[in-house]
Amino acid sequence: MSETFEDATRRLSQIVEELEAGDLPLERSLALFEEGVKLARSAQERLDRAERRVEELLGVDENGRPITRDFEAAGGPPSKSPRREPSAPRRDEDRVAEEEDYEFGAPTPVG
Repeated sequence: MSETFEDATRRLSQIVEELEAGDLPLERSLALFEEGVKLARSAQERLDRAERRVEELLGVDENGRPITRDFEAAGGPPSKSPRREPSAPRRDEDRVAEEEDYEFGAPTPVG
């Protein structure tokens, strides 16, 4: 279905108005009802996908890095540049441990 979510909800609204008017022949009512069910399911699927994407964008792993997946795999537009994961923010404990290791002659981790 190539129409937008907004187009689908507008059409669904029109269908509801027509059906609520109550002056349609049975066959027309059934056809509109069927179209409405398809539109409602399609709109719900789009909402569900959008909600999952938002949850992914807001999620972080145990190291504070965002939990994401390739947007193309989620049904979005292809990316124009290679995907890079942001580096994890350095925690104060990591800095203190490195400073203590340096003071005591232990090798400082690289990266």
